Amino acid sequence: MTVKHVTGGGSIVLFWLLFLSCHRNHSEPSQDDSTTYKLKHIAIEALPSPYLQFLYLPDGRITEIRQEANLYQYHLQYKNGRLDCMINKAHLDFDTLKYQYAGNRVVKIQRSNVSMGKLEEILLHYDQAGRLTVVEWLKLATGQVFKKLEMQYGPGDNMNAYDEYYLQEDILVKTGSHEFSGFDEKINVAANLMLKDIHYLQVPGIRLQKNNPSEEKIIGRFTDWDINFRYAYQDSLPISKLSTMTITRGDGMGRSITSLTEYAYY
Repeated sequence: MTVKHVTGGGSIVLFWLLFLSCHRNHSEPSQDDSTTYKLKHIAIEALPSPYLQFLYLPDGRITEIRQEANLYQYHLQYKNGRLDCMINKAHLDFDTLKYQYAGNRVVKIQRSNVSMGKLEEILLHYDQAGRLTVVEWLKLATGQVFKKLEMQYGPGDNMNAYDEYYLQEDILVKTGSHEFSGFDEKINVAANLMLKDIHYLQVPGIRLQKNNPSEEKIIGRFTDWDINFRYAYQDSLPISKLSTMTITRGDGMGRSITSLTEYAYY
C-alpha cells in the first residue's frame, strides 16, 4: 500500500477540519455498545497477527482497534455515548470514517482523508426488526456502488446467508454466496468480520451472528467451498476455532486446508 505524505498547509487544514468534525454535538439518544466481555485480540493463522486487537475505555467501550499487525490503527471517538468517528493514525493520510445516525442506527459512514478529501460513503439498510440487511460502498467520484453485501437471517436472529457483489465493467456482479448452518448457543465474539472493504467497520449495536456456526458453504463464480468449524470454549466464549476448508467445485476439487483462529480476552 502506498503511503502519501502530507505536504502543504492545505492538507493540514483539511486534517483539522476532519478532526474537528468528529467533535460536533448530537441531539440523538446515546448508545452503549459495550459487552460483558472484553476481547483482546483475534489471531488468524497465515494472516498478519494479531489480525484484530482492541483497547477499551474504563466503561467497556472500544477506544482503539488495530488491524493486521498495526497496518491500520483506528482511534475511536464518541459523542453522547456513541461512536462518532474512527481515524486511522497508522498512515499520514489519516483516513477517517465519520458516522451518521437515524435514531440509534448507523445509516451512513463517510470515508475521507487529508490528501483527497471525501472518497466514499458506506450506506447501511435495515429491515423492520432493525437487522442489518444491505451494506453498499459508494465511490463519490463516480457515484457508483462498487461493493454490496446482502444479508439474510434465520432463527435466533443469526445471519445465515449473505451475497457479495463487486463492480465489474460498470455492472454489479455477484461474486459469491455464503450460507451458514449448525449454530451453537455460545457467544460469537467476531460476528461482523465480513463488514470490511479496505477498512474494518465497527458498527454499534450490530451483531450479524450472535452464535457460532459449525458449517459454511461458499458458492463462487468458479470455485465452491465447504468449511467445517470446530471450537474450543472457556465458559461461553470461544478461545480457538479450527477451520477445515474443502474445495467442492473448481480447480483443486477435493483438496482441503486447515486454519486456526485464536481469541484472547482481558
